[in-house]
Amino acid sequence: MRSKSLSFIATALAATVVLVAALLLARAESGRFQADREAEAIATNAVIRAKIEKAMNARLHVLEALAAAIQIQPDLAQDNFERLARPLFTARRGLRNVALAPAAVVRSIYPLEGNEAAVGHDLLNDPARRDSVLKAIETKQAFLQGPVNLKQGGSGIISRAPVFITVDGTERFWGLVVVVVDYHALLEEVGLAAAALQSRASLRAVEGAGYSAPFFGDPGHFADRSAISEIDFPGGNWQLTVVPLALDDDRPTAIIAVGILLALAVAAAGFRLFDDFHQISVLADRNALLAAVIEATPDAVSVTDPALPDNPIVYCNAAFLAMTGYEREEVLGRNCRFLSGVDTKPDSIAKIRSGIDGQRPATVELLNYRKDGMVFWNQLTVFPLFLREGALSHYVGFSTDTTARKRIETQNLWLQQSLLQTQKMEALGSLAGGIAHEINTPAQFVGDNLNFLKTSFQDMCRALAAYETLTGTIEPAANDAAELRSAITQCDLEFLRAEVPGAIDQSLEGVGRIGTIVQAIKEFSHPGQKQKAPLDINRAINTTVTVATNQWKYVADVVQDLAPDLPPVPALAGEINQVLLNLIVNAAHAIEARGGSDKGTITIRSRLVDHAVEVRVSDTGTGIAADKLRRVFDPFFTTKPPGKGTGQGLAICQSIVVKAHGGRIWAESSPGEGATFVVQLPVAELEEAAA
Repeated sequence: MRSKSLSFIATALAATVVLVAALLLARAESGRFQADREAEAIATNAVIRAKIEKAMNARLHVLEALAAAIQIQPDLAQDNFERLARPLFTARRGLRNVALAPAAVVRSIYPLEGNEAAVGHDLLNDPARRDSVLKAIETKQAFLQGPVNLKQGGSGIISRAPVFITVDGTERFWGLVVVVVDYHALLEEVGLAAAALQSRASLRAVEGAGYSAPFFGDPGHFADRSAISEIDFPGGNWQLTVVPLALDDDRPTAIIAVGILLALAVAAAGFRLFDDFHQISVLADRNALLAAVIEATPDAVSVTDPALPDNPIVYCNAAFLAMTGYEREEVLGRNCRFLSGVDTKPDSIAKIRSGIDGQRPATVELLNYRKDGMVFWNQLTVFPLFLREGALSHYVGFSTDTTARKRIETQNLWLQQSLLQTQKMEALGSLAGGIAHEINTPAQFVGDNLNFLKTSFQDMCRALAAYETLTGTIEPAANDAAELRSAITQCDLEFLRAEVPGAIDQSLEGVGRIGTIVQAIKEFSHPGQKQKAPLDINRAINTTVTVATNQWKYVADVVQDLAPDLPPVPALAGEINQVLLNLIVNAAHAIEARGGSDKGTITIRSRLVDHAVEVRVSDTGTGIAADKLRRVFDPFFTTKPPGKGTGQGLAICQSIVVKAHGGRIWAESSPGEGATFVVQLPVAELEEAAA
């Protein structure tokens, strides 16, 4: 009986222990399951937010280019607007249209097809647009509105930026530049069109101190603030929320049931524990699925452990490796500063360091280096992960390669400066042509007078010779003969006969040189033609060498090896002259940078190579290092010291040769051995016309 009691007590104790253990395990598993759901929602939110920022900012940067063009040329004509808008529009998917609205009335739009209904739209008289337009004008900032129903059909997100120009020292409102983003195309691109996210994600706009009604998703999603993030755009802000997956967790119940069954029948414990292990395996599979999602996401993800020395990287996904070019074993265990280099700004690193030290999120755009040495722009967001009890666990970094966007911004800046440079060159060309004309007129009559003096002096010399012969055959009075000989001796007639013809010939040679230079200036500075015409490349080389004489004559000798009978090339003469001038001046600067008292040599060769006229401009200068040679045609890149170059010359040359003439341009060089720039211009157009 006592044995039964002891068994009963032991069984009761065992059952109690099993039941308590089951309750504790059920509670822990329930908390872990909830934490996994919340972590998945936060990670999904971050991925969608990064995609929306990337997609919208790529489209909204078009506003900056349009506004810059209007400030340079307020009376931009429709055809010029189309030429400007076409590359900006086609380079970015998901745009409905771009438009100009002087005085807030839409006058120019691209593309026009399908958007005709928007032309003439008076935004200030449209009740649905008036408030946003007035706010943009009042704040002088871009304003984001939408999604809204468009007059031409469909729905879009509209960004309007006011443009102010200065007239007679007074700033006045010119109008608006407008970009319309296709709303549904945006949803497709960022993945919100997928059914799995439509039921979990919601978007709403930030309006002053409050929020608009959600324009995407369920308004009730914002009640759970655990996974809400801010999305900042030029002229507007959105809020994004992603709710956790709606999954039923039956593990706590199963664990309690297992505990009860264990308490009732210890003999069946092994079988029930197997079921419990199965449930744990399901959880592990879900965690593995979450890890696979992060590994497959297109954005680079890295995780660091602040508990280890120097906060090293302990995880990175495949996108991070693809972006940086490193292997996983080369990344793990290192601090992320190994991606920095000489051109990484210290204040960018300091901003990230400040966020880490303060255990708060930090976002920065900084220049990083791939394993192969190539640079890329990295938009990095770092935020801390805390355990449920509030202790810091890890830091998570989301990286996006923004090199393409930075390149577009650089191209926009280059476009503005190139437009200013072109206008400046046209003005200088007209001025130089006028000066050449003014110099040529007096040079002509000076030359005519010198020719007259030369002919007259020759006649006078013949008359004097005849006079001397005559005086030798007659015998004038003694006094008269003496006076005549004295006068001839005093004027040194023989010296004048010998020296005056040479002086006149030198003067005529100088006037001829002036005429040659004037003609070269007139040809070089001829107003820009709009259509290609046959161009004698050898004549263009001779003209440019003459015009640029003052740039090279003190540091180098120019050797011309020009092939005769080259076919003409279809070209814009003024632009090709500018290319040749840039290459010759660059060669002179390279020789000057070499130093030394000996002159260098600039060699210019022309040849016919595979249905193209090839021009090679070689110098004996300092040469170009291999790592810089591949970047010499990048806008704003220069190998010259500060103050000597803008980095635009070769970029403009490439644009003229490649884009305007369908040709090729490249550089060949080794450090210390000089450089050669090669230009090839096709003759195919003229050959086809002749055929």
